Amino acid sequence: MTKDNLDSLGDIILLVDDNLENIELLKRILEKDDYEIVFASNGEQALEITSKLTPKLILLDIMMPCIDGLETCQKLRENKTTREIPVIFISAKNRPEDIVKGFEVGGLDYITKPFNTNEVLRRVKTHLQTQNLIAQKEESEEKAKAYAQELEIRNQELKDFINIASHDLREPLRKISIFGSRLEEKTDQLGEKEKSYLDKIKNSASRMENFLDDILELSLVTAQENPFRKVDLKTIVKQVTDDLEALILETNGVVDCGELPTIEGDKFQIHQLFQNPNSTYKCNSDSR
Repeated sequence: MTKDNLDSLGDIILLVDDNLENIELLKRILEKDDYEIVFASNGEQALEITSKLTPKLILLDIMMPCIDGLETCQKLRENKTTREIPVIFISAKNRPEDIVKGFEVGGLDYITKPFNTNEVLRRVKTHLQTQNLIAQKEESEEKAKAYAQELEIRNQELKDFINIASHDLREPLRKISIFGSRLEEKTDQLGEKEKSYLDKIKNSASRMENFLDDILELSLVTAQENPFRKVDLKTIVKQVTDDLEALILETNGVVDCGELPTIEGDKFQIHQLFQNPNSTYKCNSDSR
């Protein structure tokens, strides 16, 4: 069999027996269920084949020339690339001590000759199904691990960005506060309308600073066991209407707000919910 032939095969069962009749019988049994079959007449050939491809399962005779099945299995277990391949011994040696020896060298199962066709098929199917389940479990675990690592990296990148953005935004806010304070020292030179504008500037700067604090706190939500606190919805709505005052005046809008409760939740997320009801922003699913 050439390398190209080996590469084109799917899941493979390797039959190892020096008796060609046994090989042909097992081959006929297994090919009925569309298994890909390769075979070897001794342990050395079996080791050579497993170095070129990875069988899903090996059916291994014990009594063979050169190196017997027990030694072959032992060598398979000593090789890190083949140690996980399941081996089923099929042998005429049926004494309890022979069967125990087969398990001691790494055999997964033991069928005595003359074997029953249905028994062979059932055991082969069972072990292949087990191998597939193990492979699926390992694949799922690897995907979950890779996703968790990627998520951790993205979260850290987001936290770093938020920290940098928050730091950069605080400087212009600081200047707004400083110049607002200087203007406040000259309130005797300002009219009532100008004083009202100044108060709005100061309040907006203060809310913006609180907003930055909330963003930083939100970036740490996943690391907190219980980030929720009591939130007065009436206060939140008042802050939102203040933020949107210019838009409300421009559109001749009216905000009519009745009594609202105090709830437990994340203040920043609830503020965003009221201010952007049609956005794609998603609140924490645990908010209540």
